[in-house]
Amino acid sequence: MKISKISEEAREIFKKTAKKLSGTTRREYIATITIELLDGNARKAERAFW
Repeated sequence: MKISKISEEAREIFKKTAKKLSGTTRREYIATITIELLDGNARKAERAFW
């Protein structure tokens, strides 16, 4: 599944969850989302999470 197919509500949940995490756990979470939903594209992850 690609991020473009995910609802805005789900995107907000991803962002809120990432903000609650810190350090290595946060980086691993964002990396997993990036690999699975953003084709491993770091630029897409930047737009999605910040």
